[in-house]
Amino acid sequence: MPTLLTADIEQDNDRRSSARVSYGAVLGVIEHNGTLPATSELRPVKALDLSHTGVSFSTTRWPSSDWLLIMLGTSQKPRYASARVVGCQSKSTDDDTRRFEVHCEFEQWLTPMST
Repeated sequence: MPTLLTADIEQDNDRRSSARVSYGAVLGVIEHNGTLPATSELRPVKALDLSHTGVSFSTTRWPSSDWLLIMLGTSQKPRYASARVVGCQSKSTDDDTRRFEVHCEFEQWLTPMST
């Protein structure tokens, strides 16, 4: 069962409106241009936490757009959402890999068209 994250060090600065849970799954992410891409076009990233209103993930690239398309679930049963980047922080790692923590707010859930 996911762990509810409720004890932030800086609770007064936390503006999130929903409870979030630790979520270590791999997501697919791509800059959003208004279309649903092929699953192979999505860049895999490691999710950090998930809530009803958004998600945060770790990546090696700074987002090149304020809007992302995020795929949750599996390639056989995907769920897509357009999301707005609301924050990005550079994080240090033990192996000196450059990583970024990206925080996104879901804007709209998208459904693939049936063929």
